[in-house]
Amino acid sequence: MSDARARILGLVNRPRARAGSTVLLGTIAGAVASLLAAIVAARYLPVSGFAAFGVGMAVNSLTMQFADLGFSTLAMVEAADARDPGEARRRLIGLGLRRMATGLAIAAGVSLVVLLLPSLREYREVALVATGGGAFGCVAMFLVGVLQALHRFRGAGSVQLMLGFGRLALVALAALAGLGEVAMTAAYSVLAPLVAIAIGVWMARGADRVGPVGESEAAELELRREEASDPRRHRAIAAIAIFSALLLNGDVLLLTAIGNAHEVAVYAAAWRIAAGALLLNAALASVSTPFVLAAADAWAEVGRLAKMGLAVMTGWIVFAVPIVFVGVRVLGDIGDDAVLPLSILLAAFAVDGFYLCVQLIYYRVRRERYLATIVGAEVLTMVVVTLALRSQGELAPAFGQLAARVVAVALVMLPVLAQRAGRLNWFGPRP
Repeated sequence: MSDARARILGLVNRPRARAGSTVLLGTIAGAVASLLAAIVAARYLPVSGFAAFGVGMAVNSLTMQFADLGFSTLAMVEAADARDPGEARRRLIGLGLRRMATGLAIAAGVSLVVLLLPSLREYREVALVATGGGAFGCVAMFLVGVLQALHRFRGAGSVQLMLGFGRLALVALAALAGLGEVAMTAAYSVLAPLVAIAIGVWMARGADRVGPVGESEAAELELRREEASDPRRHRAIAAIAIFSALLLNGDVLLLTAIGNAHEVAVYAAAWRIAAGALLLNAALASVSTPFVLAAADAWAEVGRLAKMGLAVMTGWIVFAVPIVFVGVRVLGDIGDDAVLPLSILLAAFAVDGFYLCVQLIYYRVRRERYLATIVGAEVLTMVVVTLALRSQGELAPAFGQLAARVVAVALVMLPVLAQRAGRLNWFGPRP
């Protein structure tokens, strides 16, 4: 028993494991606070107001993800290649200015789309505020990458934490003041990121360490360098980011074209509760990435990732009932109508937990273009199923998300099964 305990403590005490745990805890706590902010809005706003707020959150998230064209991951490369902390900071400042310019350009483009789409006409004011806030949100997330690159892992977790709690506090203040959905959207998407940016800049001052901390982080750094040097890989990573943004936010925007305000509000409320599972899946995958990239035997790693994915999926299935029970009650009046879409979304994101674990191996074997194909197929499936079931109201995009995740699992396992059958060799020994 003592030997087993010593091995566990050894794993926990590894620098990368401690760093990853710090960032993960900050991310989870911040996400919970953001969820509570959405719940406050759901309870204080009328149905039409929360529908607009939900659309605003989707547009804000879409803008932030479109603006993330590899700048956060390049922060690690820029810092590690620097000769001293002062040079690292200069490089990161320049990269940050480019990030802000990119965010503003993307926000301007999304704003134009918002103005042109007839389905967003009644949500236009909120959507434009949220789009502008996306430029600040992407800078806040860039600072998380900067702090990790400078090995300020507690600072990175703190920025995530303060972003979430800033949203909760500011939305709650707007609610207590009797303000509407526009003010709450501004608090959520503009003011909270500005607070997080200020904290991130303050925590980045005086950093005295750059470069990778160990073998696993060095492996992740090498992946980022290869992405930058290989245009095809960089384009594949960018395509994955764009398709993922459409998959995660396009369903709400699609529902505005085929549904009414009540259906949009119900679905947005269900999505906010279920998104906790989605975010935790992504956080676990992110923490696991450096270890997967450093794995010597890719084929053996496939088995480990599949087991981890099954454990994550099983865990969400087990907790689905209490999550639905609590979720519908904290949402207030709108919660009763959210039971079915919330249940379907939790099933979809449970399946997504398996996919997000297994898909990591494709970065290890440099098959990012195949991953881009998978995520593109997910987006297409979500859109087709949602439109085919549009008569089902808020259930249509929920079924679309579930179908998309089933397709993703089938496609991510296809090469694995083909190699097991001896028809493919993507996961052979490391070159």
